[in-house]
Amino acid sequence: MDTQDGQVKAKQTEFRRLRTAAANHLRAPSPSALVNGLRRTGNGYLRLADAVQQAENLDARSITAANRRNAYLHAATVATETLGVDDTVTQELNRRLDNLEPERWTE
Repeated sequence: MDTQDGQVKAKQTEFRRLRTAAANHLRAPSPSALVNGLRRTGNGYLRLADAVQQAENLDARSITAANRRNAYLHAATVATETLGVDDTVTQELNRRLDNLEPERWTE
């Protein structure tokens, strides 16, 4: 009977470890320095910060290339509208967009 109790406890411990690991994996990553910097500049940039955060979250979760691309494209568009094409944030977002894997088309 002690052997079975030990096996049950070992399985419970392993289950808790796996559940915690899964929960940690699903949590969104902490905002990057770019997002934090944008949030500190005031309400005018909150929309842009949220767009960048959404793109980074999708990128971190390895969502499909099309979803990541669309999120960074949206963030780059908002940055261009808010900050202008020559701003370093806009340029960084465009660089990230350019560095994403190209979409693969299948027939």
